Amino acid sequence: MATASPADRAAAATGATYQLVAHGLVTGMLFFLVGMLADRTGTREISRLSGIWRALPLYGSMLAFAMFASLGLPALAHFAAEVQIILGTLGVCLWAAVGMLLGILVTTAMFLWTLQRVLMGETPAPDEKRGRDTPPADWIDSSPGYSSLPISQHYSRSVARE
Repeated sequence: MATASPADRAAAATGATYQLVAHGLVTGMLFFLVGMLADRTGTREISRLSGIWRALPLYGSMLAFAMFASLGLPALAHFAAEVQIILGTLGVCLWAAVGMLLGILVTTAMFLWTLQRVLMGETPAPDEKRGRDTPPADWIDSSPGYSSLPISQHYSRSVARE
């Protein structure tokens, strides 16, 4: 059994705690956006969706932002958590850290695959539902989640300093 220094354990524990909060925020936004997409298009099947960014530009931007936040890009919620967890794990077990990084790479590939198929490409024949972009009420409903991602990143830095 490997032992870790107190600093490694603290980094991993802080990262894991922060990951719980970040995961709740980002996953909630992703489920909210999938529900909005199903409402506007009548389907959730990736194979039937294409060109959403052209038809629903605000929605497409919101979905891309949420997916990139889930991947852990810098300045967004998951970044601080993932860095702390990986750095804390490196001090305990190198192979576990490598496994985590491979998991992040697979998730990145899956998200980019989904973004390409849903947001890019030719827009299918128009229908009345597809013509509506994100109404102000939906944007207002989702704004607490979007505004909390960069703010939570700043908060994590102040917690880590204490």
